[in-house]
Amino acid sequence: YRACTDTDIALLSSLVSKTETGQVSLINPIFDNVSIITSKNRYWDKINHVGSNKFVQRTRQQLTNFYSLDTLTEAGVKNVLHISEKKRLNKILVQANNKINPGKQIALWNLNAESTCNKPGMLPLCIGMPVMIKKNIATELCMTNGAEGHVLGWQSSMIDMNNIEYPVLDIVYILLKDTAFSINIPGLPENVVPITRTSCPITCEFPNGHSQRINRDQVDIILNFAMTDYASQGRTRPITALSIM
Repeated sequence: YRACTDTDIALLSSLVSKTETGQVSLINPIFDNVSIITSKNRYWDKINHVGSNKFVQRTRQQLTNFYSLDTLTEAGVKNVLHISEKKRLNKILVQANNKINPGKQIALWNLNAESTCNKPGMLPLCIGMPVMIKKNIATELCMTNGAEGHVLGWQSSMIDMNNIEYPVLDIVYILLKDTAFSINIPGLPENVVPITRTSCPITCEFPNGHSQRINRDQVDIILNFAMTDYASQGRTRPITALSIM
C-alpha cells in the first residue's frame, strides 16, 4: 500500500461502487449475476443468500429448496448403540440404525455451505440460477471443480419426515458457461450437462462448536453469486466485482 502513488489511489477510488448517478455501481445491470470475489467464507455465504433472493425477485420466480439425504456414519451408529469404536459393524446393522432424528436433521439442513464442506443440506434453485460445480465429475465434459453455469432444469423426488414431504434433487441440468469446447450429450442442448447426487462423508460444524460426521447425498453444486478469492484464481473475468472487507 505504501508504494501506491496518488494516481494509483485515485484509480482505485474511482472503481469503488457508489450510489451517486453516473458513478460505478453494483446496481448497474452489467453486474447482474456477476460473482463477487470475497476473502471470507462468511461473506460468501451471505452474498449468495442475498443474491438468490434478488434473482427470484428480478425474474419473478419462486425458489424451490432441495434437501440432502443424510445418514449417520458407522462411527455415529456405534455411538447411538453404545458399541465400542474398535468393533466392526456389518452393513445391514449400520443401514438399520443410521437414521438421523428429525430435530438434528433440520439443524443439519439449516447449516450454511461453509459449515458443511460445500455440500449444502438445503439448495435453493430456480430456472436460470447461477451455480458453480464443486467437484471434478467429468473433465472431458468440462464438468470440473469451479466450472460455472446456469440451472436449465431438474428432476426431483420427495422424501417424508414426520409426515412432511421434502423435495430432493435426482438430476440437475446445467448450461455451462465459457467452456473450452462445445459439449454435446445426446438428447440435451449444446453445453448442457446432467449432474446427479453423490454421497460422501462430511463433517458438519454447528455454531456451538459441536461437530457431526455424517454421510451426505446431494448434487455437487453451490450458488454462484459470490466466490472466494481462492476459487477465483486462474480465471479470466471480463467483468469483476470484489469485496475488500
